[in-house]
Amino acid sequence: MKKNLIKVYFKKTATILDGAELSIDLPVEGNAVRPVTVYTENDAKYSVTESFWLCPDSDLTPESFKAGVNYRAHIILKPDEEDTVFSKYSNITVNGEKPADIWENEDGRSVTVITKNYKPLELIDTLEIFLNFPAISDVPNVADAWVKEGSPYKIYSAAWFNAVEQNGEEKYSEPASYVSGGSYFIEISLTSAGNYVFADTDKIKATVNGVSARVEAVASNQIAVIPDPYIFGLAGTPYKLTVGNEAEWKPGDGAFEIVVKHESDATNHTFEKFDGIEVDGEKVDPSEYVASAGSVKIKFKESYLARLSTGEHKIVVFFNDGYMAAGTFTTNKADGKNGDGENASNLVDPAGNNTVPEANDASIKDGNVSPETKNVSPETKNVSPETKNVSPETKNVSPGTKNVSPQTGDDTHLVFGFIILILSIFGIVMCIKSKKKKTKE
Repeated sequence: MKKNLIKVYFKKTATILDGAELSIDLPVEGNAVRPVTVYTENDAKYSVTESFWLCPDSDLTPESFKAGVNYRAHIILKPDEEDTVFSKYSNITVNGEKPADIWENEDGRSVTVITKNYKPLELIDTLEIFLNFPAISDVPNVADAWVKEGSPYKIYSAAWFNAVEQNGEEKYSEPASYVSGGSYFIEISLTSAGNYVFADTDKIKATVNGVSARVEAVASNQIAVIPDPYIFGLAGTPYKLTVGNEAEWKPGDGAFEIVVKHESDATNHTFEKFDGIEVDGEKVDPSEYVASAGSVKIKFKESYLARLSTGEHKIVVFFNDGYMAAGTFTTNKADGKNGDGENASNLVDPAGNNTVPEANDASIKDGNVSPETKNVSPETKNVSPETKNVSPETKNVSPGTKNVSPQTGDDTHLVFGFIILILSIFGIVMCIKSKKKKTKE
């Protein structure tokens, strides 16, 4: 009996890749359509060979993403090793969710993953943040910030910092405590919510309490909003300079008054909390002003104001609860007036020399120039506002000007003049009589 040899061949079985964890960037309203951005595991044993977006309603690739329209991502995966394959039963997720479908491709190894429908994310290009400023007694770095209810973003964190310059660079640190007049800034981190995403930082308009702030990127769905530094005590202060702010003072105006009020003055003891004044960054001695209640009324003495330079001055009023009120005022010494209401600088003769009132002018009494007229400066042609009396040693105005002899109260020269006049008249009368007598003879 003849025996037949039977040969049996076994085909090597391919290994099925059981899973893949994919992440993709979702479409954004208005953006041009590009290949899907796909992220895989670090140790992935497969590659993304192709990806694209399709509109399921038309199965066409759109040019740009439109609001309210559905889009699906198509992602083709292929194993790296020849003896491995994907199956439609492979455990594949996209952004943590099961895809809508998995197709096995004709090559027998790769698959096409079709995601669920996505509507484009809406861009956030406007941010509105509100902030309560801390009190001097508050615990540092506890920031009270919030956004409107229903906003497509929320506050992730908010913290106060102070900036200290070291070796020419700013070093940021958390404050150990708040100091009145200290400079602090706040960094507010925001995350997007729902179907929203932040626009590019240069296209975002952010405000904090209505004031513009800069925006910096932190992560794909997180940004930081940083307003300009705040001066502690002025930011959010309840005190306002209601009288005297941006006012002008001139020599001859007398004392200069400012008034500071608390926003709830009816229930706040404003004057009891008054704690001093600074002008141009220098503390003003209490002897230079008079402070009284009614919220706080402060009258600067004329002698103090006269020592200030001409121009704008910054004033800060301090209170012992850590807050301040600030404003400006201007001194204008060039507008000082003489006793006749004319500018003293206009008192010149046609030749261009300075003049002062004549000796019989009512503005000069008992050897003194009246307060309205002031003194003539030896160095200039203008009336000096600093002194009111003519120097006892100098009876005349400086060279180049008309000589003036103010009354001194000594009338002796008038008596001598009167006697000489009487003697002259007597002599003339006697001469006439003598002449007539000789004629008769």
